[in-house]
Amino acid sequence: MQFLERIPGAMKKPIKRLWLNDLTQKGVAKGFANLRDARDTYNYFTEARTRQEADWLVGLNMTRLVTLKLQKRGFEGVFSVGRVQTPVLQLIVDNDNAIRDFKTQKYWKLVLHDSRNNVDYTTDKKISTKAAAQTALAAARQQTAVVQSVSTEDKSTTAPKLYSLTDVQGEAASQFGWSSTYTADVLETTHLTEWLTYPRTDANYITTNEFKGLASFAPTIQSAIDLPFDLVNLQPRAAFINEKAVQKAGHSALTPTLVDPGLDLVNIQDAKTPGAHIRK
Repeated sequence: MQFLERIPGAMKKPIKRLWLNDLTQKGVAKGFANLRDARDTYNYFTEARTRQEADWLVGLNMTRLVTLKLQKRGFEGVFSVGRVQTPVLQLIVDNDNAIRDFKTQKYWKLVLHDSRNNVDYTTDKKISTKAAAQTALAAARQQTAVVQSVSTEDKSTTAPKLYSLTDVQGEAASQFGWSSTYTADVLETTHLTEWLTYPRTDANYITTNEFKGLASFAPTIQSAIDLPFDLVNLQPRAAFINEKAVQKAGHSALTPTLVDPGLDLVNIQDAKTPGAHIRK
């Protein structure tokens, strides 16, 4: 739109935006069939332009300035400055300093062992010195412990939220030791091969229609990764379906497209080694 602004009278013409979530033929056709009014996405345009201007002001100019000043002091190479990376670097430094300066402090707790049921009961109170802990232990030994009540509770854990880009990067770093950049590249490759929806998303929700498509497509994915299991929840749930959140984010959470990847999806074992690549 910033280019249209430079053309006399262009902004008076009808302006539509093509909004794609995946690059499949069906996804592209759907995008053209549902062109969005540019006014509905104007905030995304202003956000993108603001990022571009900030990258120019901070990233380009400050990188040059700081690099030249440091080179005068004997540093070699380029010293990169960025609107995101520099504040994040400061947070990392502050966190490392806090870890370095942290002072451990010993404390003691009383533990009662029930030999009949092989259960340990631990007090909540932290005792700062060993002498005080021994005094408390001696006093406790003069008393009789009585279990006054026992309660049991059944708990269930819901499925984790759907993946955003940041979620996948954290998971890949934990499981495979991948860097954030490498993970983003892998996701981008998978997106370009039409197996994955738009990867640079911060959303954790999908739409009802996307859910219905995935529910019907799930057996195909199960077959591709050789992981059969009974599908339990085949109805949309609020924990994963949020039309407004998707609209606000601009894109849905990371999900498979409705394209059968066959047996070449990902070699799961090889993926545990950094440097593994998606097969094409």
